[in-house]
Amino acid sequence: MIQQEDKTFIEGCIAGDVRIQTAFIRQFSNLVYRSIQAASKARSGMLSPEDFEDLHNTVFLKLFDRNCKKLNQFEGKNGCSLASWIRMISVQTVLDHFRKTKDALAVPRRMIPID
Repeated sequence: MIQQEDKTFIEGCIAGDVRIQTAFIRQFSNLVYRSIQAASKARSGMLSPEDFEDLHNTVFLKLFDRNCKKLNQFEGKNGCSLASWIRMISVQTVLDHFRKTKDALAVPRRMIPID
């Protein structure tokens, strides 16, 4: 069951209410920062301050993108709160970042012909 405050946030964000979107970002910004930091530490990854900010902004972009598709997917099942949902999206965003940067930084092996 979705808490009334969470429902108000979701409905307001989907409706495009800038005041509610701003309140939503203020409400969950610290949670997103802490989630990014925890996920980064768990992966023994180092994030530059720029990457940290980019990931923070990316989480909110994901939540608001395509008419708030991610927010609209939140169902509040099994006691999952909106905060838990946002934490999960934050962690997935960090893991995606590390996958992409790992691939981008990978040095291709030189192929040595075998005689």
